[in-house]
Amino acid sequence: EDEGVRQVRALVQDAGGSESTLDLGEVTLDFTAPLIVDLALDDDKPLRVGAEGAVLFTLNEEANLDVLLDNGNLLLPDPQVQAPAYRFVYQAQSGGDGGLGDVDGETRAVTVSATDEAGNEALANIDLNAFDFTSPVLTAASLNDNLFRSGDVLNLNIALSEEVETPPTVTARLGEGQTLLELSWVAATSALEHSYSYTLL
Repeated sequence: EDEGVRQVRALVQDAGGSESTLDLGEVTLDFTAPLIVDLALDDDKPLRVGAEGAVLFTLNEEANLDVLLDNGNLLLPDPQVQAPAYRFVYQAQSGGDGGLGDVDGETRAVTVSATDEAGNEALANIDLNAFDFTSPVLTAASLNDNLFRSGDVLNLNIALSEEVETPPTVTARLGEGQTLLELSWVAATSALEHSYSYTLL
């Protein structure tokens, strides 16, 4: 049977062969599932505890939506985004061992389920951002010299265990009881290394 609107009539016939017809109205035949398109992440940055990841997609028709992680946790709809575009948000939480929380270094699959008024269901999957609950670690640090006098420039190079979005703030105290100094960031000398400087007064 083709999809579309159909007229429904009931035919009643008695024992003598007399017939009558009753018009019951129209029905719509819909055998096609909704179409989930442009499924993507809002961005691919790893999620720290409390950070939000978001899944974006569009639909070609109105549908009931469920957006779930593979552990059963729900993603929540963003009320600022209007159909046919959708944005569903998840907030990373720790405590994944044996519970519903997330695990450092892992990711989770997201399933989008869209069911239209006729009951046709469409499914689509995407991996959420990876979870990163571990702070960067300082793995090495070196100075350009170990003897300084007034007017000299102190240069410090540091190495971190992982890439960071913004350069770390570095402070130093030149002797016990001395004022805490903030060194100026100079450059990222590699993906994991940064250089700083301070001119001694």
